[in-house]
Amino acid sequence: MMEDVTQKAGRIVALSALLGLPAAVLAHAGIFGRAHVLGGGSHALFWALWIAFAGAAVASALIPAFLNARFKSTLAPPLAALLTSTASWFAVIELREQPHAIPVLPAMIALGLAAWIVGVAWRGLARAAAEIALELVQILRAASEPRAFAGIGIAVPTIAAHAHAHRLFSRPPPV
Repeated sequence: MMEDVTQKAGRIVALSALLGLPAAVLAHAGIFGRAHVLGGGSHALFWALWIAFAGAAVASALIPAFLNARFKSTLAPPLAALLTSTASWFAVIELREQPHAIPVLPAMIALGLAAWIVGVAWRGLARAAAEIALELVQILRAASEPRAFAGIGIAVPTIAAHAHAHRLFSRPPPV
């Protein structure tokens, strides 16, 4: 029991770390727009990490859904964990930049909103993947089941039926 709780907590922390970077990038874009480059000299590194982390998060939604079709986004990180990860990634991004002023209230709002948007998108993706996997499993099960054919009502012609059909029209009609 304890191991199960520990594994679930570890997955939530890992997923929060994966989803925190895309949320932090979204918050940075919301706060600063195009005023300056994300991450300063490490701009390319942060974008490569963003793509890798977003891909890993998508894979972590799809793989469990297809391995276990009953998966229904049970490992969605709580908003607090996602917000903590988003704020941590945002701090790392800002530490790599030149010192500049950060509007505190808009930054807090943007971080919270970005974490919420990424969390909602994650839950939607996990649910959609689970539904698709469930439908595929049902289709594959239905296709692999042996089918018992009920009588459709097609009569097999016999020699007597053939003779009877031709006997009806064997004479010309009366005049």
